Amino acid sequence: MSQKTDVIGQKFGRLTIISVENGKNYKKNAICECECGKKHKADLASIKMGRTSSCGCLAREMRGKR
Repeated sequence: MSQKTDVIGQKFGRLTIISVENGKNYKKNAICECECGKKHKADLASIKMGRTSSCGCLAREMRGKR
C-alpha cells in the first residue's frame, strides 16, 4: 500500500481525509471533509503534525466563546 492511500479515511482533529494529491514542491495535499460538512484542502504534513485540525470552524467557535 502506498503512503498516499494509507491515510485515506483517517481522522485528524475534525478532518477526515478523502483523497491525497500531489502539490507544489513535492508536497502532498489532502482533500478532507470537516465535521461541519465543509470540504477543505490542506498540506498533508500540516494535518499529520496537528497544525491543521479543521476547516476554520474551530477557530470561529473559539472566537465566539471569548
